[in-house]
Amino acid sequence: MLTLNTRGHLLKVLQGLQATGWHIDKVPAQGAIARNGQKFILTSPGLEIKIRLFVYKVTGSGRSRPNERRIEITTTYNSGLQKARGFHDVVLGYNEETDSFVGVDPRRLSFGGTTHNASSFFDLEGIKKTKAKRLLIMSRKANRNLFSTEIEYHGFFDQTKLAEYLFNYSEIHNGTYTGSGSFSAEAKISSRKPESEVSENRATGDLVVLTTSRQPQTKAKVNNGLVKAVEGSNFKRLKRARLTPGQLRDIMRYCEEVGSLAEQFVVDHERRRLTRLGHIKAASEVERVSLTSVGEGYDIISFEDDGVTKRFLEVKGTTGAGMTVDMSDNEWETAKLLKTSYYLVRVIRVKTNPSHSYFKNPVELEQDGVLTRLPNGWRVKLPKHT
Repeated sequence: MLTLNTRGHLLKVLQGLQATGWHIDKVPAQGAIARNGQKFILTSPGLEIKIRLFVYKVTGSGRSRPNERRIEITTTYNSGLQKARGFHDVVLGYNEETDSFVGVDPRRLSFGGTTHNASSFFDLEGIKKTKAKRLLIMSRKANRNLFSTEIEYHGFFDQTKLAEYLFNYSEIHNGTYTGSGSFSAEAKISSRKPESEVSENRATGDLVVLTTSRQPQTKAKVNNGLVKAVEGSNFKRLKRARLTPGQLRDIMRYCEEVGSLAEQFVVDHERRRLTRLGHIKAASEVERVSLTSVGEGYDIISFEDDGVTKRFLEVKGTTGAGMTVDMSDNEWETAKLLKTSYYLVRVIRVKTNPSHSYFKNPVELEQDGVLTRLPNGWRVKLPKHT
């Protein structure tokens, strides 16, 4: 028997896949798994992928930003890395503190030049919000020279979602993944210990080959029309659809992810605004309080242009472009209390081409007729332009 050995974090990926029903068919000669750039073949009934996997440690950003983390990619195509024919490159970060992973857009391997400076930065909120058995996708403003859309997507997940990420990474990083891809159904955790030794006849060549009897089943795709019905509280449409509790949970999960993307979009905007104004410390202190408390009546604490006076932002995001949103009693009462310090921020087309509008002191705007309360509770109709 040969003991599997690697000096990097790839072993965590191998162990995580085994925990969710994948079995080792083959490993490289002498059981020596590469520290990085290891080639994997994952085979399931009717589906196979070939990937070359890079896993880097999640570290501090090195930019005096306490709410920021990074994955420092040390090898790129420009610094000598050769592409592996027939294999797609996949890049992960491993966070030791939470035993979780961050999926990075593999296009990062095209950047960096001879300095290897291809770090991918992301907000600490993504790690904090990582939950068991859930794949969270968050967006971040990116340099246009790197990404033409100026948006970079990161995936945050634990070992139970490794297969889902690996089989759907392309859609995840181009912003089109809706959570219904291969292996998106919940995985059962195996009670068997991951293999740490293999027989010599399974140790040849340079590949890690894993197989599973798991079907690459997907969750039912979320109907965009029903998502918009939920976002717009179109109860007639929802009643006609005769949603099952499971379908409604899938839609609400999708809407929650849309809301999370919208909040992160606004956090990024606030930090850039304050940085441009020279308030570097204030920019680092912008806080997404919704991650730790859901009862504050707002999602984000930021600062006005002076870098000192606090502003409180309640974010409303949807996939569509409508300007009618729901506000809870708590949100409206908080807006009444905070007055000019309170902003309602509308983010539209969150998944495709996000843009946003700020509405300062919505209670006063309602009194002035700029913002209209609708009969259905605290539903408010916002003007298209401010």
